[in-house]
Amino acid sequence: MKPDEEFAQRAFAEFLSRTGSEEVSWAPGDEPPDRYVTVDARRFAVEITQIMELVPLGTHSMPDHGVNEFLRRFAVSLEDEAKERGVLKGTYAVYLEPIPNFAAHREALSEQVFHYLEATARDDSAQAATIGAFENHAMIHIEKFSSEGQHLHYMTGGADAKWPGQILHDLSTLIPSAVSLKAQRLSKFALPKILLLVDSYLYGKSEEWQAVINAIPQHPFHTIARVHNEHRCQILFSSDRRWYEAAA
Repeated sequence: MKPDEEFAQRAFAEFLSRTGSEEVSWAPGDEPPDRYVTVDARRFAVEITQIMELVPLGTHSMPDHGVNEFLRRFAVSLEDEAKERGVLKGTYAVYLEPIPNFAAHREALSEQVFHYLEATARDDSAQAATIGAFENHAMIHIEKFSSEGQHLHYMTGGADAKWPGQILHDLSTLIPSAVSLKAQRLSKFALPKILLLVDSYLYGKSEEWQAVINAIPQHPFHTIARVHNEHRCQILFSSDRRWYEAAA
């Protein structure tokens, strides 16, 4: 079972335990669906999908939160290697943008960072430098702020901060698309259907998710739930009033 499917199943299982259901059992799906769940002798087809924004990286894309984690690991590796080389003398800040075709550029980019560190090692501070321009867009900015310590602080730019209208616009595209795709995937199933949306977008509030679902004119699902944070479950739609009440 994929990590997002395991996460979603656990969250929905914890939710079902609060509905008063006496018997709940899960079984592998037939792809489709992803899983089956039987609740008090009633069997459901369950589809699970992530709602996420993709950041373009050359020939492919990656979820925004994945890009930021990827850049974080790169920054940590830069600091560790700089200490090993003995070129980290002082406190620096490095700002990392998404890096297309990273494997092809990693060594050259790293060496340019180490060259800047070495060139500024004896300075109290140093003017910022731009490294690795790609299609007129810089991938790394680095600056020395102090001669004290041995630190390479990092900031990442996987995606810019979003204003509320932008968030609602994104969700109004991502969520209906996922609902439509999964409805089509389960169109041949007579079983009642549950759709679990794993929130990997991370920006939207509960009321924004609810507003988007409310605006979908029709869909075939018995229940649609948003799974987020520490296995929390927001019921966005359900034909069973008990499930709405349990989620309140």
